[in-house]
Amino acid sequence: MTATHESTRKLVHVHSISFNSNRTFFTVCLEEGLRIYQTDPLELYQCLGWSTCGSVRVAEQLDSSCAVIMAGGGKRPKMPDNVAMLYNFITNVFGARFKVPSQILNLLIRDEKLVIVMQREIEVYDVCLFPLNQIRRGVTYSTCVNDKGLCQMSRDLAEQHVLCYPGTTEGSVQIV
Repeated sequence: MTATHESTRKLVHVHSISFNSNRTFFTVCLEEGLRIYQTDPLELYQCLGWSTCGSVRVAEQLDSSCAVIMAGGGKRPKMPDNVAMLYNFITNVFGARFKVPSQILNLLIRDEKLVIVMQREIEVYDVCLFPLNQIRRGVTYSTCVNDKGLCQMSRDLAEQHVLCYPGTTEGSVQIV
């Protein structure tokens, strides 16, 4: 997908788009970096250029916070495609780093859960982000071949999140 950014009038390649959990912001992952837009009013909130993060394949903002989790991809990534990194817009530094065995296809972050989706498995981490003093790998779920990184997690503030993803048998859906 290509789009024209209004301030530069330059065609850019869009890798993915995702809303935060309360839908007040959305993140656009680009060949030239990452942009976060506020939805009301609709305006550019944050921008990370290629010099900071390289090409970004997938990213998601934590609620309405200053934290965004991202993974590299595309033609000019600065991060390996199997590493997710947390970026803080207040300090302008990368924090926690999550390395997984294969390419990251999707990322989900809610409250104290981080979900990293790969082609054949999903890893769930328990995280305490502020301050970032505790990260614990929770569980790993196997899936059938999931080239699109299909996975969703409930967005409410329930004590237990519902996670839906392709099951181990083609055509099935696992709900945990």
